[in-house]
Amino acid sequence: VERTKEKSQSQLMWTLDAAVAKSFAGDIHASNALFDFAENILADNDQTGSAYRGANQSVSFFSDDFALDYDCGGTERMFCNIYKAQNYAALGNRAAANTELNRALVRQEGWLSHCRDRIAQEQAKIDADKAACATEQAKFSGNFASVWASAELGNNLYMVYGYNPMNGGHPTFLAERSFMNPYLCHLAGVLKRITMSTGGEVYLKDAARLLPRHPVVTNDFAEAEVGKWPQNQVWIYVEDGMCARPEAVKIPFPNVIPLQTLYAPDAAFYLPRLTPQPSSGVAYSVAGGAFVPLLDVDASLSADFRVRLNGIVAREVAKRVAMVGSEIAAGMIRDGALGVAAYKQARGKKKATQTATIVAASSALVNLGMKAWNAATQSVDVRCWSALPQRVLVTRVARPTDGRVEVRAGNETLTVSVEEGNAIIWIRKPSQTAPAVVQTFSIRPVL
Repeated sequence: VERTKEKSQSQLMWTLDAAVAKSFAGDIHASNALFDFAENILADNDQTGSAYRGANQSVSFFSDDFALDYDCGGTERMFCNIYKAQNYAALGNRAAANTELNRALVRQEGWLSHCRDRIAQEQAKIDADKAACATEQAKFSGNFASVWASAELGNNLYMVYGYNPMNGGHPTFLAERSFMNPYLCHLAGVLKRITMSTGGEVYLKDAARLLPRHPVVTNDFAEAEVGKWPQNQVWIYVEDGMCARPEAVKIPFPNVIPLQTLYAPDAAFYLPRLTPQPSSGVAYSVAGGAFVPLLDVDASLSADFRVRLNGIVAREVAKRVAMVGSEIAAGMIRDGALGVAAYKQARGKKKATQTATIVAASSALVNLGMKAWNAATQSVDVRCWSALPQRVLVTRVARPTDGRVEVRAGNETLTVSVEEGNAIIWIRKPSQTAPAVVQTFSIRPVL
């Protein structure tokens, strides 16, 4: 929590983690205050980020990623509002809970639109990045294109990711549903229905479209279609495990640049790769219902990551090309090769001017390469919101007559009391050994 007070490039990450920690500890008001602060940071990033990167394209292209502000993809942004909705629901504030789910749904639409545009424009963005890199790299500009087109690089990336992020220039294989959140759609539909708010059936329809054979989702949507209102029903959502996290992986640099074998034989670069965390191994059960997977959070984060990976690869390749070019230039200067070339090119011409030009060009390459070296040798940016779950499960049961709902979570038995009427129970269990955290929302039945 103390890290949230520090103005740094990672302030958003610490704030999101702290907000979840406060919720786990039962301090809901403090949790929502931190989520509000996180949203303010996101708003500032959205307003200043694009303008800054556009004005400093050549600088940011060769900058260390840790020098950039940590930002969130669509999945994290949706969860920010989902968690605020849960907090408000636990406080009994149904209006605020619905408002936060509305905001999460708006974020979903915005993220879907962003990803459509990003996918459609990815090749144009890559071409622009290549042009920016060519301008920066002066005489070694052609090396970027040769490295980028290298089959060796494509094969190396395929070995790490299971696909080539540069194949075709953009990830058209990602479906629209990859950027939508069925957990959000279902939760919004259920909460709006039991609070008599409008639009519940619309979001249940979205959830049913995303998960056409899901027993809980399809049943809820079928009831909404015929206008049947739930009575004394309990929905239980389980957020299980810990989400995938990025880790640094080493990628061999393709041997396509002239004299690379001689002067930079061990060239390599580093990229982030999402790595799933071990499963919690917890089995969940409840009398009268079966828990069914509702959202694979790791898959959602992976879709977000795949949209960004192409640009990450382009930037890292540019850094390494500049670095390898500088190593070659430095080696040639050291071995006297550039001095010989300068003499041959200057023979019969203005020798002093020609020689000075070539030496200045090689020195510029060395300086550019050192800038790239300083960025490339930093740790790969593996920051993430690590408090998200690995998966979300759901079930629906009739409320027991005594109002006591018993959920078995591994070796732990959770007894949750709910008032007469409809209710929602949220259970969070990050690992097998971590105690479960429970939040509830109850509302009198519709008459």
